[in-house]
Amino acid sequence: MIKSMEDNNEALKGFRKKVYTKLTTSKLTDQVSHSISQISEAKGKKIVPTQINPTLREGFKKMFLPLLIDIFELRQATQTCHNKIFSDEVLDFSISNKTPEQILEKLEEIQKQVQEAQNWCDGVVLQISKGIIEAKDVLKEIEEKNCEEKGHTKKKNFLKSIVDLFHTG
Repeated sequence: MIKSMEDNNEALKGFRKKVYTKLTTSKLTDQVSHSISQISEAKGKKIVPTQINPTLREGFKKMFLPLLIDIFELRQATQTCHNKIFSDEVLDFSISNKTPEQILEKLEEIQKQVQEAQNWCDGVVLQISKGIIEAKDVLKEIEEKNCEEKGHTKKKNFLKSIVDLFHTG
């Protein structure tokens, strides 16, 4: 057990955690805000806060925000390559450390991972839909049975009152 923890610590020494500062202090602020406004205008989709379990929401944030940031960085690297092509600069990928082929490969890898997550979500949504239909059917059956019992009880009470009327009179 102790040996495996030491191995983990050794493996993590080469790992560098990304730390992101506010975009307002970045040299890329104008470029980022322009890109974000273009994306939001084009898509119109927003992540709207809901009443879901806060733990689940935090899990989504931990999973998807780093992916979105990585994708944004890859797209920026692609845009940089594009700009270099049309500015007649020498195509030197040593600065960005990513060739267009590497960027494409990484984006396709992320896409496969997200599609797998989406398949899991679709499966859960399907099972929830089936559960909702089954629960509504059961509630409908209970309601119908209660209505039948109420009607039957009313008929019994009516007949009993008529019989009682004849017996007392």
